[in-house]
Amino acid sequence: MPVHPEYVDSVHCRVFELVPGLPLHIGLDFGLTPAAIIGQRLANGVWRWRFEVVTTDTGIGRFAGILKRFIAEKCPGYTIGSITGDPAGNQKQAGDEHERTVFQILEANGVVAQPAPGNNVFALRVEAVNRPLRTMIDGQPQFQIHPDCRVTRKGLQGAYKYRKLKVAGDDRYEQQPLKNAFSHPVEAG
Repeated sequence: MPVHPEYVDSVHCRVFELVPGLPLHIGLDFGLTPAAIIGQRLANGVWRWRFEVVTTDTGIGRFAGILKRFIAEKCPGYTIGSITGDPAGNQKQAGDEHERTVFQILEANGVVAQPAPGNNVFALRVEAVNRPLRTMIDGQPQFQIHPDCRVTRKGLQGAYKYRKLKVAGDDRYEQQPLKNAFSHPVEAG
């Protein structure tokens, strides 16, 4: 079952460019498959996800360098309004000789990020995306994603999903979605 069944690619996916003078907001997800979503919130409340940075088998220090280079190349001249990440990034990293958190490793590599506000309740994070998917503003969807965000779009179209439980009777699903290549960029957003 898709985590975001409200997503309709023909409605939410559209070509647009970053708005000059409007700050960038960057969301991060961690692990050995770190991902980032780079977007903007327009004055009318529309959220636009313009770029995705998706990696595999990448440590957080190396990911910081990849993200910095991407921003310098694709978003020169834009200010960064926020960089937020999964609050789980506050945990010390196994294998880090200095016992630092993900946020400390990012900062040591030139990316100053903060844990996402609030708690890490999964239902709240899902609703933070689902509500804009259901809402129209000035005749436009409140959530918009650029066609270049191919992995994220595939995740939103159902590759980011709940696993069906093998039980008799009604269809039942696990409480947490599958962790896969599509979950990381969607959760970064």
